[in-house]
Amino acid sequence: MFCVECGREGKVFEALCPSCFLERKKLIELPKTFDIVQCSTCDSLLLDKKWQKAELEPAIDRSISSSLWHNPILKVQELRQEKQFEDRSNITDKITVVLDLDGTEKEIHHSIRVRLKSGTCPSCSKRLGGYYEAIIQVRPTSKSFTGDLLTEVRDHVHARVEEMSRSKGKVFISKEEDMHEGVDFYLSSNRAGKSISKELAKKFRGTVRSSPKLHGRVDGKEVYRVTYIVRLAQE
Repeated sequence: MFCVECGREGKVFEALCPSCFLERKKLIELPKTFDIVQCSTCDSLLLDKKWQKAELEPAIDRSISSSLWHNPILKVQELRQEKQFEDRSNITDKITVVLDLDGTEKEIHHSIRVRLKSGTCPSCSKRLGGYYEAIIQVRPTSKSFTGDLLTEVRDHVHARVEEMSRSKGKVFISKEEDMHEGVDFYLSSNRAGKSISKELAKKFRGTVRSSPKLHGRVDGKEVYRVTYIVRLAQE
């Protein structure tokens, strides 16, 4: 076999030797600009149509890498990225792609402007809007809290919400109110409210009573907000 372009004998690809193929054919395709949406409140990134907690630079690397098209005959030996931050919203990503065709390599350079767009993730949107599904009303069995009990209650609720947020996401305290006779926690998740209420009652030898209230309908289903009244025993 011989190359129809240069006449060289040997292995050919689409009638071209490796050198001529790498010179004549379309080898890669990358965008000139690339947009990434970042939540202005929590810095989460919108990646693959999903909001995710991720470091910005590795996320850019992965996104650019996944957007690379290369001629299927070729093998990508290496992909290097070098980022230059122009300002808070614009990054120049200098791409180097090393391609291989049957032992013949070619290095291609490409520049992408990465634009950071501000947005608001659904969780932060709900938080900013004061969204809640459950209220935990913590009350003492006597007239008022004594000693460090209130501090222990706050520490437990905040620690559990933070833990749930890390493992399940979308769990947050939208409001916390000091009442004359106790404290109210407004939680984004009814499931979290139910779980934490039971934990408080068990830890402090108290009782739990729930009171659901119809809030509206979503997608044809009734949506309730539930108030959990936790009465805590004291020494």
